[in-house]
Amino acid sequence: MIKRLFNWIKSNKLTFFLMIVVVLMLLGRSGGVKPLLQPQMYGIGGSSGMGFGVSNSIGLAPKMVSDTYYEPNPVAPRPDITERKLVTNTSFSLLVKDVTQTLTNIKTKIQEVQGYMVNIQVSRPELGENATVSFRVPSTQVDNITTFLREQAIKVVSEDISGYDVTDEYVNVQEYLAILTKNKTRMEEILNSAKTVDEMLKVQNQLFSIQSQIDSYQGQLKYMEGTTSTSLITAYISTDETGLPYTEPLSWRPEVIFKHAVRSLYGTLQGVGTALIWLGVYSVLIVPALTIVLIIVIIVKRKNKQQ
Repeated sequence: MIKRLFNWIKSNKLTFFLMIVVVLMLLGRSGGVKPLLQPQMYGIGGSSGMGFGVSNSIGLAPKMVSDTYYEPNPVAPRPDITERKLVTNTSFSLLVKDVTQTLTNIKTKIQEVQGYMVNIQVSRPELGENATVSFRVPSTQVDNITTFLREQAIKVVSEDISGYDVTDEYVNVQEYLAILTKNKTRMEEILNSAKTVDEMLKVQNQLFSIQSQIDSYQGQLKYMEGTTSTSLITAYISTDETGLPYTEPLSWRPEVIFKHAVRSLYGTLQGVGTALIWLGVYSVLIVPALTIVLIIVIIVKRKNKQQ
């Protein structure tokens, strides 16, 4: 039997090669078939390794990931400082009637409070229009904006407020700058009193190094001042609730579990439908290949019976 199979392969190399190609293509495509509707992942910025987290979570929203900046050295807490510098990020998931009109209203409101757009994305899948908009507004206008966003929605699916304190890092950088500025003044005095070229070059190198550190720390101060004087707000907007960010609830809620199950079932059915479409398209190759295999099997069986 095996010997005959090998003989058939030798005499039908092209057919065998095409069969192998079809099988490999099907295997490769099988890993790429995905449901058209999948849970969406949203995220902004990087991560932060300093300060403490302040979270006020309402509903089922994913938490925002805070911005980052370079922390020069570990900083001891400074509870004696009463005027704290806080970086806050807010996210909303809003179910609305009209995504386009809601975006227009948000843009107008941002201009009124002297904020600015950071990012905007709009998609129009089969189930409804979705949009993600990120913007910064002055920290004094956060309450005004959050109230406005709630008024734009049919339903606030989720709301999340997170933040961290950079007061200790800010004060620490200020102290570094004060020390470096004194060192720079001292080195300039030494440069003025230098008597040889070698001495002047050594002092200038030190000055360049100090100035580089000063510029770096000044940049960090400006960054912290900017992120604490403004607040980053991200709004996920959709005419279909299933298109909004979703996180599993901690408590057992049957109605939420039912909605999640329906969403999963819908995605599974779309995946099956997509697979059937791929199968139908590739049937022009699969059917002839299977026919050839079936003919070979029949021929081999007949020869075995004759023997």
